[in-house]
Amino acid sequence: MEQRLYFRFAVQEDMQDLFVWRNDPATRAASFFSEEISLKTHNEWFEKSLNNSSRVILIALDEECKKLGMVRFDAEGDCAEISVNLHPEHRGKGLGTLILRKASDLYLDNFPHLRITAKIKKSNIPSFKAFTKAGYKELSSEGDTLKMYYRQS
Repeated sequence: MEQRLYFRFAVQEDMQDLFVWRNDPATRAASFFSEEISLKTHNEWFEKSLNNSSRVILIALDEECKKLGMVRFDAEGDCAEISVNLHPEHRGKGLGTLILRKASDLYLDNFPHLRITAKIKKSNIPSFKAFTKAGYKELSSEGDTLKMYYRQS
């Protein structure tokens, strides 16, 4: 049976969790910007993000309302770029695929005119597998960057 999953919009109280998840060594290794960031820098980014109408940050929750991860969509033109980060305790359990698929479908239900794209480091095999299993297809490849896209089935 597939795990139940819920989403809500990020709120100010999520700032600290997202900061910790962002600076986790595995997250940094998989990111294009792998430097650790300061709490001040993160707070400024988070405040701007919450007030940015082109950005949607969703928090994935389980049935007990425990945070599983976050999904961010940045809309520009006719595309929205997705970014995902799982709570370190919930990695390696197949949740990435489920979160990606459900968040992508939810986003497209609300913004059907957009196409979702993702940029993944080619060396980030777990993310590539999760995106592929979630229904993302390869769009282009350049250097260490693989660009993928999603369409609802």
